[in-house]
Amino acid sequence: MASPNPTSPKGRTALVLGGGLAGALAAYELAPYVDSVTVVDRGHRHGPGAGPAPDEPALMLHAAGARALERLHPGILDELVAAGAHRLGMTTDMAVLTLRGWLAHGCEGGFVITCSRDLARRVVRGRTLGQANITVLENTEAVSLTGDAYVLTGAVVRDRATGRMRRLDAQIVVDATGRGKGVTRRISELGLPPVPVDSLDGGIAYATRTFRLAPHIAAGRPAVHIQPDPSNDSRGGTLLPVEGDRWIATLVGMRGTEPPLDEAGFMKYAARLRDPALVELLAGAEPLGPVHGRQSLVNRRVHLKWLPRVPKGLVLLGEAETCFNPVYGYGASTTAMATLALRRGLARYGTGDKLTPRVRRDIAKATMGAWGTSSPGERRHPGTVATMRPGRAALAVMRVLGRYSDRVLRAGTSRPAATRALVDIITLSRTPAALLAPSVVLAALRGPDEGAQGTTPPPAAAGRAVAPPHPRGLDRGGLQGRTPEASVVPGVPVVPGADERARQAH
Repeated sequence: MASPNPTSPKGRTALVLGGGLAGALAAYELAPYVDSVTVVDRGHRHGPGAGPAPDEPALMLHAAGARALERLHPGILDELVAAGAHRLGMTTDMAVLTLRGWLAHGCEGGFVITCSRDLARRVVRGRTLGQANITVLENTEAVSLTGDAYVLTGAVVRDRATGRMRRLDAQIVVDATGRGKGVTRRISELGLPPVPVDSLDGGIAYATRTFRLAPHIAAGRPAVHIQPDPSNDSRGGTLLPVEGDRWIATLVGMRGTEPPLDEAGFMKYAARLRDPALVELLAGAEPLGPVHGRQSLVNRRVHLKWLPRVPKGLVLLGEAETCFNPVYGYGASTTAMATLALRRGLARYGTGDKLTPRVRRDIAKATMGAWGTSSPGERRHPGTVATMRPGRAALAVMRVLGRYSDRVLRAGTSRPAATRALVDIITLSRTPAALLAPSVVLAALRGPDEGAQGTTPPPAAAGRAVAPPHPRGLDRGGLQGRTPEASVVPGVPVVPGADERARQAH
C-alpha cells in the first residue's frame, strides 16, 4: 500500500459508491490517507464465488492494464494465474480477426489475462477490502449526492432489503457505480446543468455462454477474438479460456443484429460471424449453463471538465467515467490504469482541494486511448445515435487517416512491423501514434505480403486440419492466414487523438 502523505488533513472520510473492481481498487488507495472509507455495494459478496456471474463475458486484462494492476498490487498476476486465470500472447495464443484479416502470428510481447469476472473480483477484493478502516455496506445502493455545485459533502444511500435510507458524510466521493445514467443524474441534481456525455447508442447487445470444449480442441487453447464490422452486420465474438477448464463464448451485435438468448439461436448467430472459426471451435462442446445476455448497452464517456464547475471532492472511476463495447474488453484494463492515476494524485496532493480536479484530469487521460481505439467503429454503424459529432474539417481528416489505418490493418496480416504496432495498440501498451512510426508507414505502403496470405487456415474445428499445438498454446500455424471476403472495412481508425479533436472542432 502507498504511504500516506503526511500533509493530508486529519479527520477526513471517503465514500466509494460501487463495490466491484473499480470500487475495491479505489477504497484500497484511499485508505492510507483518510480516517475511514465506506464502500457502498449493491450486491452480496461475502460468500465464496462459484464462478462467473451468469450474464457476464469473460474478463480481459490487456497488457497495459495488467501492468498497472501489478504496480498497484505486486504479485497479483501470479495469484490470478495460480487461481486458474490464463495469460495469452496476443497473436501467439489468441487469434485476432480485424476488419482486414487475421493478424499475423508470432508477434511477441502483447498479451491479455483472461478469467471470469467473479475470480478477478474475489482476488482483488481479498487484497483490498481487509483494511481496518474500510467498511463495506452490502446490498446497499447510492440514491443521491449531498452538497452543492461547489462542494460535495457525501451521499444518501438505501438499504435494498429494508428500503431504509441514510446519509453518509464524506469529503471525497468516488463514484464507481458502473454503466448507466445514475452518475450523471446524481451530479445534475446538485444544481448543475446536464453533464456533457459523449454517448454512442448503437443498441449494443451481447449473449454469453460457458462451455467445456472438446478435448482435442481445448488442448490447443484456441482463443479467438473476432472484431465486429460496423459497416456490415456488426456481429463479433470472443472465445476465451477461464478457470476450471471452462471457456466463455460471447457474441456481440448492435441494433438490428442483436444475438438471441436461446440455445439454437446462439449457435446460428455464431455461425454467421465473418469467419466460422468460433462456431467450429464450439463443435462438440459441452454447454455448462444457459445463454445469458444484456441488450441496449451504450458506450459513454462523461466529460466533467466541460461543466461550468465541478464539486470539490468528486471522482468518477471505472465504467462510471467511460464504458466500452464489451467485445473489446477494455473495462478492467482502463480501471486499473485510472486507479494508478488516483494513486499518483493521492501521493502528490494528499486529500486536499487540489486532489480531485487533478485526478479527474489524469483519469480522463488514462482512459482516452481505449476510447479513441474502440469508439470510431460504433460511430460508423448506421444505427448509432451519437450525442456529439465531429465537424466537417475533423471528418475530412478522419477519413484520410482512416484510409491509412486501413492500409496498416491490411499490412498487419503479414508485415511484422504493422502487426507489432497493432498489437501494442490493441493491448493499450502504446497510443495510436505508434502507427506513424517509419517502419509502420513503410509496411503500410508496401501492403500485405501476398505470398504469406492465405497459406494457413483458421484454427481447428470440425472439418479442418489441425497442426500440433505449440508448447506455449495455440499452434503458430493456426489462425493466421486468410483475409475473409467480408473484411472490407478497417476496424478502428487508429488516429492519434482524432476522436477528442473532432469533438473540440465541432
